[in-house]
Amino acid sequence: CLHRSWARTRTAKWPHAAEEIMLLLACHTRMLEGILSLLRLKQLPLVTVKKSTVSGRGVFVSVPCDWPLRKVGAGTPLCLYPGTYTPPLPQSAGTDGVYVSNEVHREYLESNAYILNLPTGGYIDGSCRVAEAAERRNPSAVGHLVNHPGRDFCPNVEVFSFLWRDALPEQNREPDKSERSAKDDLLPVPNSVRSDGTPWYFDGMTGELIRFSVHGNQADVACSRNEIPPKVMGAVLYASRDIRHGEELFLDYGLLGPPFPKWAKGWYEQTASSRNKGSFDYFNELHPFRGGES
Repeated sequence: CLHRSWARTRTAKWPHAAEEIMLLLACHTRMLEGILSLLRLKQLPLVTVKKSTVSGRGVFVSVPCDWPLRKVGAGTPLCLYPGTYTPPLPQSAGTDGVYVSNEVHREYLESNAYILNLPTGGYIDGSCRVAEAAERRNPSAVGHLVNHPGRDFCPNVEVFSFLWRDALPEQNREPDKSERSAKDDLLPVPNSVRSDGTPWYFDGMTGELIRFSVHGNQADVACSRNEIPPKVMGAVLYASRDIRHGEELFLDYGLLGPPFPKWAKGWYEQTASSRNKGSFDYFNELHPFRGGES
């Protein structure tokens, strides 16, 4: 809903533009509040994982019996996309910067069905969270299990990317032992910045190959529960329409092909929006464009 509101804002005239901006900010605030609720220990999850109607496991809406009409409204954050965040080419790289993190292990990337491209640049690799045991850490961090709709279904969720530091309460943003008790009501953040020491980008200005830091060597790497790097990105899947209890969630993967990546060959079918190139390609070509943060 956010990008659509922004598109309307660009063409609105004053004072309507101001009203649109206020509406956009309010929508953004509500989204962040909903994201935070998905981390709360006492918050019942709005989704459950079980056998998919399409293939393998899937994610279904599961709301309490006392909810009105037993459905979630459009715009409701439903589940987080867990995994390791690889940031885009930073602005500090200069105009000659070359993004190389998606070239080092190209074969791995092309066969990995759990890499989610973010509209803001960079991507989240959820392959490390596929095991069922990972779901027990946070039953709402199952966005990587949401399927592409089959021929008889339509997408009902979209992706919203955000900075975790914007979603977390202030006392949870920085490591501080005095605030440990205040953090106990939150589950661990399901994302961390990539920290494997592999190449990130080539800086054309300095001729330097910049690598990701190795875990524990720098303050911008997560080191314990809810003590996250201040600029790590997350992604949430939110309802694009009202969804009733028991409905399976479907995300349009937006693959612009053929050819399609190896993991999608033989079963993937484009939706109408993908065929018209009106859908963001979440799972195919990586998007290394510069982010506002580095």
